[in-house]
Amino acid sequence: MKTNLWILMQVISSLLLTFCRKENTNNSVDNSPIGYFPNGVGSFWEYARFDSITNHSDTIFVRVKSTVLKNGKNYSLWTYEKSSMVLDSALVYASQDSVIMLGPDNFYSPKIILLPYTLHNKWNSSEIQGDTSYVEAQYLLESLQTFKIIRRFFGVDLSWNYDEWLAPHVGLIKENIKEFNLLRPKNESWMLIDYLVK
Repeated sequence: MKTNLWILMQVISSLLLTFCRKENTNNSVDNSPIGYFPNGVGSFWEYARFDSITNHSDTIFVRVKSTVLKNGKNYSLWTYEKSSMVLDSALVYASQDSVIMLGPDNFYSPKIILLPYTLHNKWNSSEIQGDTSYVEAQYLLESLQTFKIIRRFFGVDLSWNYDEWLAPHVGLIKENIKEFNLLRPKNESWMLIDYLVK
């Protein structure tokens, strides 16, 4: 009788362990840098851009061209193109818990995004006091679940307001850029038209 009870307990335990393993596998989310924040060579995004300072609209292509070794880390080289002309470039490093962007809109300091996007998460992208980024809310935008990330900084001769809507596994869906500085003020809005993630 004890043997039968012991065998029955082993069978039940095995079934429970198998079920739990399958359950965890099926519900797992791909939070790897390539899956959660696309950064693979060959990926591209096409955006409609409107500059309210010049009252001009155009199309910008963002492409991941290659990888570059910098400070012992593999960064992806992103180009920002208008027609066949490269306007600017950025270096993007994605780890399991964050993204670091060094480039065109980050002239004064790097842009850091914490992964995965978590509501009400708050951080400082630079060592500059008052530079604050936070995940404000979730929105359904263009049939995609997005997270609105806000970055603010106010200084004497420099301030910026960036509102970004990012979708896991897709990237930037929409962005509003308002930047005041003496060299290059900006007031732009970007909207995703097309994309290919690799």
